[in-house]
Amino acid sequence: MLATLMLCGCATLGSSATPPGNSAPLQPLSAASLGQTRSAVQVVRAAFGKQEVTMQFAVDVSPERMRVIALNALGLRLFSISAENGKTTVERAPGVPEQVQPEQILRDIQFCYWPIAALQAGMKGTPWEVTEPFAGTRRLKRDGRLIAEVHYAQSGKDLWRGHLWLSNFEYGYSLAVDPAPTDSE
Repeated sequence: MLATLMLCGCATLGSSATPPGNSAPLQPLSAASLGQTRSAVQVVRAAFGKQEVTMQFAVDVSPERMRVIALNALGLRLFSISAENGKTTVERAPGVPEQVQPEQILRDIQFCYWPIAALQAGMKGTPWEVTEPFAGTRRLKRDGRLIAEVHYAQSGKDLWRGHLWLSNFEYGYSLAVDPAPTDSE
């Protein structure tokens, strides 16, 4: 279990410290910038180096706040993150390393699911840029350097209900995300 928790910490590295290149870190957007209320339960498979871990994320977004709860394979809570009014709070289960970076988890969720117009508006005037160079692909660059890329299995459909793959080249991790099966499946 400790290896799983360590991977969880490594897979979300990307601290709020200034990244290489002396550029300002990318800040999470407000929950309201999603433009809708949304709830989703997703299976997240994270890979970092030779390690892999599977977690379940429950994500709730309303105009007032964004909340993420991560559970391990046994259904035990690893951590919860709540972002509201510009303040992020984190509750960690005992043994979950401090390296788990809530802001990076929020940024990854927003990079994958927020409307591109909202992301671009939030990055205006910064060294950050997000593009969709072709259907089913979204890219994040800082100062022209590719930082992360996400690929969608269902381009143009409800992104929250489809499979996606995210690769973060700067911090060396990848995520495969699927909607959690429902009781009717």
